[in-house]
Amino acid sequence: MLALSLKWHVPYLTIVQVPQLREDRLAELHPELCQVWMLETLSAEQREEAIYHEFRHMFQYVYYRDLYRWWLAPSNWNTYIQYYGTVINVLEEDARQFAASKGQVDTKALLDTLSADDWEFLKITQQIGLTEPGLLQILTDLGVRPSIGP
Repeated sequence: MLALSLKWHVPYLTIVQVPQLREDRLAELHPELCQVWMLETLSAEQREEAIYHEFRHMFQYVYYRDLYRWWLAPSNWNTYIQYYGTVINVLEEDARQFAASKGQVDTKALLDTLSADDWEFLKITQQIGLTEPGLLQILTDLGVRPSIGP
C-alpha cells in the first residue's frame, strides 16, 4: 500500500477488517479517515482486488473530487446504482480496471471525459445513457476493454 501511495501521490490508506458492511459490499473507502473497511472473511485474492479498487477511489477523491462527490451525492445515488456495472459509471469502471490490472492500467481518460457539471447537465436532460459510445471509444483507444458490459 505504501508503494502505491508514493507512486500515485495519494495518502496512505489503513486497512480495517470488519465483521460486516452495509448491503452486499466487500469493502468500502472512508476517504476522510484514510481507511478502507474490508470484510474480515475475504480471501487473499478478494482482499488484494478490493485494496486496489478502493485505493483507486481514494485517487479519485484526491484528484477528481468534484466528479467523485457528484457521483456519490445522495441526489445522484439512483444514477450511480443504475449505471454501476457499466462504463458510464466512470468512477466504478476506472476502479475496476485499476484493480483488475493490479495498478498497472491507468484509465484517467475516463475521469477526464466529462466534468461534474457536464454529468449534471446530462442527468437533468436525461441523456446520460447516450455517453456510453464515447466512453467505449476512449477505452478502445487506450486498449482497455470494459470490465462489465458489452
